[in-house]
Amino acid sequence: MDINTIIIKPILTEHSIKLTDESKFTFHVSSAASKDMIRKAVTQKFNVEVVKITTSNVKGKRKRIGIRKEEVKVSSWKKATVTLKKGQKINMFDLGSEAK
Repeated sequence: MDINTIIIKPILTEHSIKLTDESKFTFHVSSAASKDMIRKAVTQKFNVEVVKITTSNVKGKRKRIGIRKEEVKVSSWKKATVTLKKGQKINMFDLGSEAK
């Protein structure tokens, strides 16, 4: 698998931004990616050292959309929380926390 297809996008929620203080970063990753693939992709893409990876499969939900309230199923996806070596950061997640 290609590095760019393993890591799809970062997850920027209130909880995931709080975890950045502990050097933990959350990503939406490919469903077929293993922990070793994710470790290699993060190491090569962001030039950091990965200590631990936890993954979880997020189940797709049903949503009601439109005027007629038609039900649509949202796809299931995989989430990976990557713990980096102490003191390392990924600049993509820095949302002005130093300005405080």
